[in-house]
Amino acid sequence: MAMTESSRVLIYGNDPVLLQTRRTLLLKAGFEVWETMDVEEIGPILSLHDVHVIVLCHSLTEEQCKGVFEITRPYEGRMKRLVLAATTYCWTAEVGDEILSIFEGPQALIDKVRTMKESYLPERVSVPVACPAV
Repeated sequence: MAMTESSRVLIYGNDPVLLQTRRTLLLKAGFEVWETMDVEEIGPILSLHDVHVIVLCHSLTEEQCKGVFEITRPYEGRMKRLVLAATTYCWTAEVGDEILSIFEGPQALIDKVRTMKESYLPERVSVPVACPAV
């Protein structure tokens, strides 16, 4: 499915190898991607770029996730959070967040991010066109 505009994604986590792997995967799938291991960089990135999805890696602690929730709260109307989980119970997600198991694989990550971005596209509205009298 073709994206009408570049989907912008921010990935936040503690493992530099996983961050780079996920970044490369999403870049190859056509997304515009930023990554960070520093919570202090999240606010400036969100201020400068219209990020559609922020991915919170399973390597983050509960405290780190709570910090992200506070930073991203003002952006909730235009951005979604995707929490990657390594267990069946995800204690780091808040109501409204999407959750994806890391065991579902790379294509599931691509598909989930794409679906999350597309859910914010405006609905197409059909406008009746006046037909001339015959």
